[in-house]
Amino acid sequence: MVSGLRAKRLAWPAAGIVVFGSILAASDPASARLLKARPANAPLLAACHFSEDTDAYLPFPVFDGLDLRQLTAGFAKSAQKNDSAKADDDGEEEEDDDDEEEETEDSEPPVRNFIAAHARSGLQRGPCYKISGAATYSVTLNDGTNGVSRASDRLLKEARTTFGLQMIEDLPIGRFRAAIELDWSSAAGTSSGSANSIWMSLGPVTLGLKGSHFDFWAGDEFGFRATAPSASTFLSSLALRTSEKSTLVLSAEDPITRRLAGTGYGGVAVPDFVARWQYENDSTTLHLGGALRQLRFEAPTRATRYGYAAIVGVQRQIAWFGTGDYVIAQLTYADTAPGFLGIAQPGGLLNFTLPRNASVVILETMRGWTAALAYSHGWSTTWRSNAFATYVDLQLADGPVRGQVQVGRAALNLVWTPFTGLDFTWELGAGQIYRADTNLALTNIFKRRSYSGQFAVSRKF
Repeated sequence: MVSGLRAKRLAWPAAGIVVFGSILAASDPASARLLKARPANAPLLAACHFSEDTDAYLPFPVFDGLDLRQLTAGFAKSAQKNDSAKADDDGEEEEDDDDEEEETEDSEPPVRNFIAAHARSGLQRGPCYKISGAATYSVTLNDGTNGVSRASDRLLKEARTTFGLQMIEDLPIGRFRAAIELDWSSAAGTSSGSANSIWMSLGPVTLGLKGSHFDFWAGDEFGFRATAPSASTFLSSLALRTSEKSTLVLSAEDPITRRLAGTGYGGVAVPDFVARWQYENDSTTLHLGGALRQLRFEAPTRATRYGYAAIVGVQRQIAWFGTGDYVIAQLTYADTAPGFLGIAQPGGLLNFTLPRNASVVILETMRGWTAALAYSHGWSTTWRSNAFATYVDLQLADGPVRGQVQVGRAALNLVWTPFTGLDFTWELGAGQIYRADTNLALTNIFKRRSYSGQFAVSRKF
């Protein structure tokens, strides 16, 4: 039943993308002529090269001149100026050569790995396509604790495949993009499929199923899942360029994605409103996001509530310590919007820590926060380690009693990449329920630590 409903929800966006893409392609006479005829001596496939995607953001330069590095690099810049003033002519020539090399690298087209159907359609126009995919097989051994009872199946084998198709074309009215990504997995004798994304964009406007703009770090480097506010949702968004290195995205997103319960909701709620500002330079990414949410409940507790959530995320490159090292810190807070803490879908990561008999009103009016810290260290060009720790603290604000849930999770892995696209991963994970009040109908919770180990092999292309 759930698969059927999801298929129906995906049908309209998929059909809209096909129809909208056909109309846009037909609106470009040059592209239409290229599709109808191809010179006999032209190659069947050709690499596409696109200029900078300047129309992906509407200009909104409210932070022009902002550079966070100026806050900490003042003394370093002074020292560099003094050193450069004392440099001899040979050194200056070497620096000029380096600058020319950097300019050459920066001048390369940012859109790569797209293939045109024939040579002429690859000349800054399109349509061009890119096919991607991944296959992963993993074996996980746990200690038999699933948070509620002793699990009988301690060994879990899972196979997962992902297929993606992207399309891009420069039209007279802007750059058009469309993408679809499908996922299939098989584990414990059952298999399932879903669409991770189906979206299209024209210039700064994006429509479809895609990752929420609220999200920052999702813990994709690990098989042992972290507590992170990551979700794919139906959305419509507008992107604004606030400075050369910063962007602002305003998005209306499907509220169903962030719901904690399957029933108990009434009426039609307005979409979740999400705003995200992100700053990026060569070594640092700063992510600030916020969300406003409306909740409507059915009888006998018919009511309308409003909630909000906020997130702060920072990623910092640490080049001097290892090969491509970086650290990520993230903090999320939510009040009457706990779905933005990474515990949204029923059956998700932290569903086992939530009260079984509590009403949907009590669940949705929780407040709390999650914190995440992750580090990635490159031992060499082929060996890398990743580590994370997350903590979640939830409180029930309404109801006859006040309950609290506190859960910590952590993992460490080692990844060997003998060549690009092939990963062998060894991973250890641990979880701890520090508190789960018995007055929340959680009398069977095992509060001792739980452990798991995993080996996975993944091939991407």
